[in-house]
Amino acid sequence: MKTVAKAKTRTVDRPTYHVGHLDTLLLDAARAMLEEVGPAKLSLRAVSARIGVSPAAAYHHFDSRASLLGHLAAQGFRELAVAVEERAATAAPGSLLREAALAYFRFACRNPCLYQLMFGPEFIGDESAVGLADARTRSFTLVQAVIAKDSGLEPGSGGARSAALAGWVLGHGLASLTIQGRLERPEGLTDDQLVDRALQGFAILFGSSGVSGPA
Repeated sequence: MKTVAKAKTRTVDRPTYHVGHLDTLLLDAARAMLEEVGPAKLSLRAVSARIGVSPAAAYHHFDSRASLLGHLAAQGFRELAVAVEERAATAAPGSLLREAALAYFRFACRNPCLYQLMFGPEFIGDESAVGLADARTRSFTLVQAVIAKDSGLEPGSGGARSAALAGWVLGHGLASLTIQGRLERPEGLTDDQLVDRALQGFAILFGSSGVSGPA
Protein backbone atom coordinates (compact mmCIF):
# COMPACT_ATOMS: atom_id res chain seq x y z
CA MET A 1 0.00 0.00 0.00
CA LYS A 2 1.30 3.38 -0.98
CA THR A 3 1.40 6.09 1.57
CA VAL A 4 0.57 9.60 0.49
CA ALA A 5 3.00 12.18 1.83
CA LYS A 6 1.36 15.19 3.35
CA ALA A 7 2.31 18.46 1.75
CA LYS A 8 4.31 20.70 3.98
CA THR A 9 2.80 24.08 4.55
CA ARG A 10 5.01 27.12 4.91
CA THR A 11 4.28 29.29 7.87
CA VAL A 12 5.21 32.93 8.17
CA ASP A 13 6.20 34.23 11.54
CA ARG A 14 3.99 37.13 12.54
CA PRO A 15 3.67 38.99 15.78
CA THR A 16 0.93 37.58 17.93
CA TYR A 17 -1.82 39.87 19.08
CA HIS A 18 -5.10 39.79 20.87
CA VAL A 19 -7.99 41.07 18.79
CA GLY A 20 -8.78 43.60 21.50
CA HIS A 21 -5.28 45.07 21.25
CA LEU A 22 -4.99 45.34 17.48
CA ASP A 23 -6.00 49.01 17.45
CA THR A 24 -3.15 49.80 19.85
CA LEU A 25 -0.65 47.84 17.73
CA LEU A 26 -1.82 49.64 14.60
CA LEU A 27 -1.45 53.04 16.26
CA ASP A 28 2.00 52.15 17.59
CA ALA A 29 3.11 51.02 14.12
CA ALA A 30 1.60 54.12 12.52
CA ARG A 31 3.37 56.32 15.08
CA ALA A 32 6.73 54.74 14.25
CA MET A 33 6.14 54.99 10.51
CA LEU A 34 5.02 58.59 10.83
CA GLU A 35 8.37 59.58 12.30
CA GLU A 36 10.20 57.54 9.65
CA VAL A 37 8.41 58.50 6.41
CA GLY A 38 5.99 61.30 7.31
CA PRO A 39 2.19 61.34 6.87
CA ALA A 40 2.17 61.33 3.04
CA LYS A 41 3.37 57.72 2.82
CA LEU A 42 1.32 56.49 5.75
CA SER A 43 -1.55 54.19 4.78
CA LEU A 44 -3.61 51.51 6.45
CA ARG A 45 -2.21 48.94 4.04
CA ALA A 46 1.39 49.89 4.88
CA VAL A 47 0.70 49.88 8.62
CA SER A 48 -1.05 46.50 8.34
CA ALA A 49 1.90 45.02 6.48
CA ARG A 50 4.29 46.31 9.11
CA ILE A 51 2.66 44.27 11.89
CA GLY A 52 1.66 41.35 9.68
CA VAL A 53 -2.12 41.56 9.57
CA SER A 54 -4.54 41.94 6.71
CA PRO A 55 -5.81 45.36 5.62
CA ALA A 56 -9.31 44.09 6.33
CA ALA A 57 -8.38 43.61 9.99
CA ALA A 58 -7.07 47.17 10.14
CA TYR A 59 -10.21 48.58 8.54
CA HIS A 60 -12.20 46.95 11.30
CA HIS A 61 -10.66 49.49 13.70
CA PHE A 62 -10.03 52.48 11.42
CA ASP A 63 -12.38 52.95 8.50
CA SER A 64 -10.00 55.21 6.58
CA ARG A 65 -6.52 56.67 6.49
CA ALA A 66 -7.97 59.94 7.79
CA SER A 67 -9.41 58.12 10.79
CA LEU A 68 -6.02 56.58 11.58
CA LEU A 69 -4.27 59.97 11.35
CA GLY A 70 -6.99 61.58 13.45
CA HIS A 71 -6.49 59.06 16.22
CA LEU A 72 -2.74 59.66 16.05
CA ALA A 73 -3.23 63.42 16.34
CA ALA A 74 -5.60 62.99 19.28
CA GLN A 75 -3.03 60.76 20.98
CA GLY A 76 -0.46 63.48 20.45
CA PHE A 77 -2.62 66.16 22.07
CA ARG A 78 -3.27 63.91 25.06
CA GLU A 79 0.44 63.21 25.50
CA LEU A 80 1.23 66.90 25.17
CA ALA A 81 -1.28 67.75 27.89
CA VAL A 82 0.23 65.13 30.21
CA ALA A 83 3.77 66.42 29.56
CA VAL A 84 2.79 70.01 30.37
CA GLU A 85 0.69 69.00 33.37
CA GLU A 86 3.42 66.86 34.92
CA ARG A 87 6.08 69.53 34.47
CA ALA A 88 3.82 72.25 35.86
CA ALA A 89 2.94 70.11 38.89
CA THR A 90 6.56 70.10 40.07
CA ALA A 91 7.37 73.71 39.18
CA ALA A 92 8.68 76.06 41.84
CA PRO A 93 6.62 79.15 42.68
CA GLY A 94 7.02 81.77 39.98
CA SER A 95 8.36 79.35 37.35
CA LEU A 96 5.12 77.64 36.36
CA LEU A 97 4.87 79.26 32.94
CA ARG A 98 8.52 78.64 32.14
CA GLU A 99 8.35 74.95 33.05
CA ALA A 100 5.14 74.45 31.07
CA ALA A 101 6.67 76.20 28.04
CA LEU A 102 9.78 74.02 28.31
CA ALA A 103 7.68 70.84 28.48
CA TYR A 104 5.71 71.96 25.42
CA PHE A 105 8.86 72.75 23.45
CA ARG A 106 10.58 69.47 24.33
CA PHE A 107 7.52 67.40 23.45
CA ALA A 108 7.35 69.01 20.02
CA CYS A 109 11.07 68.58 19.31
CA ARG A 110 11.08 64.94 20.44
CA ASN A 111 8.04 64.11 18.30
CA PRO A 112 8.48 66.38 15.27
CA CYS A 113 6.33 64.53 12.74
CA LEU A 114 3.56 63.82 15.24
CA TYR A 115 3.58 67.45 16.35
CA GLN A 116 3.33 68.72 12.77
CA LEU A 117 0.50 66.28 12.10
CA MET A 118 -1.38 67.59 15.15
CA PHE A 119 -1.31 71.12 13.75
CA GLY A 120 -1.26 70.22 10.06
CA PRO A 121 -3.86 70.89 7.37
CA GLU A 122 -5.34 67.38 7.38
CA PHE A 123 -7.93 68.20 10.02
CA ILE A 124 -8.94 71.75 9.14
CA GLY A 125 -12.73 71.77 9.27
CA ASP A 126 -12.83 68.04 10.04
CA GLU A 127 -13.51 66.92 13.59
CA SER A 128 -14.66 63.41 12.62
CA ALA A 129 -11.77 61.63 14.34
CA VAL A 130 -12.96 60.28 17.65
CA GLY A 131 -11.55 62.31 20.53
CA LEU A 132 -9.54 64.78 18.41
CA ALA A 133 -11.58 67.89 19.20
CA ASP A 134 -11.78 67.01 22.90
CA ALA A 135 -8.04 66.30 23.13
CA ARG A 136 -7.19 69.58 21.39
CA THR A 137 -9.57 71.54 23.62
CA ARG A 138 -8.18 69.94 26.78
CA SER A 139 -4.65 70.93 25.76
CA PHE A 140 -5.62 74.56 25.27
CA THR A 141 -7.65 74.59 28.49
CA LEU A 142 -4.64 73.28 30.37
CA VAL A 143 -2.39 75.97 28.88
CA GLN A 144 -4.96 78.56 29.93
CA ALA A 145 -5.13 77.19 33.48
CA VAL A 146 -1.33 77.17 33.83
CA ILE A 147 -1.01 80.75 32.59
CA ALA A 148 -3.90 81.94 34.74
CA LYS A 149 -2.39 80.40 37.85
CA ASP A 150 1.05 81.81 37.12
CA SER A 151 -0.37 85.28 36.41
CA GLY A 152 -2.95 85.41 39.18
CA LEU A 153 -5.81 85.66 36.68
CA GLU A 154 -9.23 84.07 36.88
CA PRO A 155 -9.08 80.89 34.73
CA GLY A 156 -12.22 81.74 32.76
CA SER A 157 -11.55 85.45 32.33
CA GLY A 158 -10.88 87.23 29.06
CA GLY A 159 -7.40 88.07 30.27
CA ALA A 160 -6.61 84.41 30.89
CA ARG A 161 -7.89 83.43 27.44
CA SER A 162 -5.86 86.17 25.74
CA ALA A 163 -2.74 85.24 27.71
CA ALA A 164 -3.25 81.57 26.85
CA LEU A 165 -3.55 82.42 23.17
CA ALA A 166 -0.31 84.42 23.35
CA GLY A 167 1.38 81.57 25.21
CA TRP A 168 0.27 79.05 22.61
CA VAL A 169 1.47 81.32 19.79
CA LEU A 170 4.85 81.59 21.50
CA GLY A 171 5.17 77.84 22.14
CA HIS A 172 3.94 76.78 18.73
CA GLY A 173 6.03 79.32 16.87
CA LEU A 174 9.21 78.45 18.72
CA ALA A 175 8.65 74.71 18.28
CA SER A 176 7.70 74.92 14.60
CA LEU A 177 10.61 77.16 13.66
CA THR A 178 12.99 74.80 15.46
CA ILE A 179 11.56 71.63 13.90
CA GLN A 180 11.68 73.12 10.41
CA GLY A 181 15.23 74.36 10.89
CA ARG A 182 14.23 77.99 10.37
CA LEU A 183 15.52 79.27 13.68
CA GLU A 184 19.14 80.30 14.00
CA ARG A 185 20.23 78.76 17.26
CA PRO A 186 23.71 79.55 18.61
CA GLU A 187 25.81 76.46 19.21
CA GLY A 188 25.60 75.28 22.79
CA LEU A 189 22.34 77.08 23.54
CA THR A 190 20.22 74.69 25.65
CA ASP A 191 16.47 74.21 25.46
CA ASP A 192 16.13 75.99 28.79
CA GLN A 193 18.10 78.99 27.55
CA LEU A 194 16.18 79.17 24.27
CA VAL A 195 12.82 79.12 26.04
CA ASP A 196 14.06 81.71 28.53
CA ARG A 197 15.10 84.02 25.70
CA ALA A 198 11.72 83.67 24.01
CA LEU A 199 9.83 84.37 27.25
CA GLN A 200 12.04 87.38 27.97
CA GLY A 201 11.44 88.67 24.46
CA PHE A 202 7.68 88.34 24.87
CA ALA A 203 7.88 90.21 28.17
CA ILE A 204 9.81 93.03 26.52
CA LEU A 205 7.39 93.12 23.57
CA PHE A 206 4.24 93.23 25.66
CA GLY A 207 5.75 95.53 28.23
CA SER A 208 6.59 98.13 25.61
CA SER A 209 3.59 97.70 23.31
CA GLY A 210 1.13 99.69 25.41
CA VAL A 211 -1.56 97.11 24.67
CA SER A 212 -3.80 96.12 27.57
CA GLY A 213 -5.72 92.90 27.61
CA PRO A 214 -9.40 92.41 28.47
CA ALA A 215 -10.38 92.12 32.10
